[in-house]
Amino acid sequence: MTLEYQVLSPAVQEIEAKLKELSLAFTKKQLTKLKTPRLIDGREKVSGLKAILEHLDVLSGELNAWYYCEC
Repeated sequence: MTLEYQVLSPAVQEIEAKLKELSLAFTKKQLTKLKTPRLIDGREKVSGLKAILEHLDVLSGELNAWYYCEC
């Protein structure tokens, strides 16, 4: 995953903290032309704090399902 942002704002720090909380590997990339933070997850691009946090909540649920799989 790649977290792209214009400036290291509280919103970016919140996203970064959530990524660390979920133990997800990610890189940060500063881009001067971005207006809102953007998370690139494979082929999916999610923009804006609210949308990114919602995406991470979905991933959190998937991680729990995978971890507790009774396969």
